[in-house]
Amino acid sequence: MSIWNSIKTMDKRFSWSFLGTLIGIIGIGYGIYADFFKEEKPELVFDILSNTQVLDLKEDVSELQIHYKHQDLKKSKKSLVLITVRVSNKGNAPITENDYYSKTPFGFKITRGNIAEPPSLINSSRKFFENNVKFSIDSLNNIFIDKVPIDYDEYFTVKILTICNNGELPDITPFGEISGLRGEIYTVRSYESEKKEELSFWNKLTFGTFGIHVARFFYYLFCIALVSICIGIPTSKISDYIENKKKEKAIAKYKKGVKLKLSQYSETIFNFYKRFGESQISWLLKTLNDQKILEEYLIYMENKKKENSLMNDYLSSRPRHQDDIEITRIQYLGSIHAILNTLIEEKIIDQENNNEVKPDFLKELEEFNYYLNLK
Repeated sequence: MSIWNSIKTMDKRFSWSFLGTLIGIIGIGYGIYADFFKEEKPELVFDILSNTQVLDLKEDVSELQIHYKHQDLKKSKKSLVLITVRVSNKGNAPITENDYYSKTPFGFKITRGNIAEPPSLINSSRKFFENNVKFSIDSLNNIFIDKVPIDYDEYFTVKILTICNNGELPDITPFGEISGLRGEIYTVRSYESEKKEELSFWNKLTFGTFGIHVARFFYYLFCIALVSICIGIPTSKISDYIENKKKEKAIAKYKKGVKLKLSQYSETIFNFYKRFGESQISWLLKTLNDQKILEEYLIYMENKKKENSLMNDYLSSRPRHQDDIEITRIQYLGSIHAILNTLIEEKIIDQENNNEVKPDFLKELEEFNYYLNLK
C-alpha cells in the first residue's frame, strides 16, 4: 500500500476533518491575537558573556608578586577579572531615546568587585553604537550608559576590568526606567555553562518578532503532522493486518461448520467479505433479494440518475460512526462498481435474463450472512 493510500485509510479511520478544523481555528485565533491583542514591547537583557581571570595561577609561587596600580594583589588576596556584558533588545518593539525616563540614570552596577579600569565597547550589531554609546563611572562601581535607541534584535557588548576577592566573580545589577518594559531589566549569565540562569518560561515563550512566532507556528504544525503520519501509518497497517486476520479466521471457522457444501461462488463471497467487510455482505444480500433496487443500482452504473436515493439506501446499511458523507461517497462508488461488476462478469447476475441472480449464490450468501450475524 502506498503512503498516499495509507493516509487515505487513516483519514477514514480517524477524525482528520475535525483535526483540520481545530488547527484552522487555532491558526485564525493566533492571527487575531497577534494582530489585535498581542502587545508589542521591548525586552532589554543584560547578558554576562564571560567572567575571566586575567592571571590564573595554578600553583602558589612564594616569591611571585603581582602589582596593579601600586596594589599588591597577591598580598591582599585579590585578583583581576575581565567581565564582558552584552546589552540587547530581545523584544518585538524598539527602544527609542524618548522611552528612557529622563530623571533616572541607565546602566548597571558591578557587585562583588570594584572597577579597575573604565569600560569600553568591544563590538556591536551596527556602527551607530560604536560612535554613540559612551560610558561613565562613579566611586560606587556604577557604570552609566548613554541613552541610545536600541531596535529589536540589536545589541552592543562592553568589557570591564575589575578587582575581586580571590574565589569570587563579579556580578551586575542593571538599573534604569524604560517605557514599555514590564518588570525589571533581565540579567542572563551565559558564561555559566551548567548553572545557566535563564529567563522565565513565559518570557522565553513570548520572545521574538511576529515573523518568528509565525515561523514557529508552521514549524510546530509540520512537526505535529509528521509525527501523526509516522504514528498513524504503522497504526493503520497494524489495524488492517489484525482486521484481515480476524476475517480469515472467521472464514476458516465458517468453512468447518458450514451446513451447505461450498460451491464455486464461495470464494467470490469470501473475497467480498475480506475486501469490503461485513456490512457490505448484508447490503449485498438485501439488494439481490429486491429486484427493483438491484435494477436501480444497475441503471445507476450506466447513468448515475439514481445516485442520491441509492446513496441513502447504501448509508442505511453502514455503521453510524462511518457516516462521513464525503469519505463514504468515495467508498460507495468504489464498492458498488467493484461488487456488481464482479457479479456480472462471473454471470452471477444474468443480464440476458432480466438480471436474474443465481439461486445457489443467493442461498450461500444468505447462509454466510447469517453466520456473520451470529459470531
